Amino acid sequence: MKTRMVASQITDGSQFTKEYKKHGDTLANISLHWHDCFEFDIVQQGSGAMFCNGVEFPIMRGMVCFMSPMDFHEYRHCEQMNLINIQFKEGSISPELLNQFMMQHTQVIYVDEPTLANIESLCQLLGTLKGTRQAKDYDRKILECLIIMFLNNCKPSSTSHYGSSNIQHAVMYLNSHFRENPPMAKVAQMYSYDPNYFCRLFKKSVGVSYKDYVRKLKLNYGMKLVRFTDLSITEIASNCGYETQTHFNREFKAYYHAAPSTFR
Repeated sequence: MKTRMVASQITDGSQFTKEYKKHGDTLANISLHWHDCFEFDIVQQGSGAMFCNGVEFPIMRGMVCFMSPMDFHEYRHCEQMNLINIQFKEGSISPELLNQFMMQHTQVIYVDEPTLANIESLCQLLGTLKGTRQAKDYDRKILECLIIMFLNNCKPSSTSHYGSSNIQHAVMYLNSHFRENPPMAKVAQMYSYDPNYFCRLFKKSVGVSYKDYVRKLKLNYGMKLVRFTDLSITEIASNCGYETQTHFNREFKAYYHAAPSTFR
């Protein structure tokens, strides 16, 4: 089974998708893949193994996986599997919460029965006000509650705060769209900043320049593709947003002190 990027089914008018998946619905084995959105997998029943960024996790009831577009995962040898899958884009929740998650470096946790029951209840509520004026805010709060519950069950980790809420928005946008090489002027305009002021504020808040931050995201993503997938170096360069393999090889070697093929 080939490594692949799986596009979300989220439509322009929706904030999320929710699906209850059961054993037999192509869950026996799911090859290594990643998404263009954020994703929750909440296991209600089953066994097998889940691999995330090369680390193996046993599948069991109470397993909760929360993955970003930069997390590569697959399922193997699944049996009697029931899970809830929720996907959403970065703009669906507060950037402060997404920032906390990105700083955790934790994708998989195991929760006790009372916590799992609360998570399942939140999932049931998601989307129940569809078609009403309050639906968007209602679903946003539920998604945020799910993330808070996830973070509450993670081991404590250092967090970073970028001061301006608009800079936090910009960082979260870049974390999901870096492969598109968004021009700094475009991102500055999105958050109503003069490009020169945005450039200075970004570096002061994040600690590195806009250009260096995007490069770091692209190379970290490329490193994972090199380590965990069977894609060719040319395909990896393209997936990371590089126009040529030569450019990717040069920047990868400068950052990781080894060519991609050697690193692999």
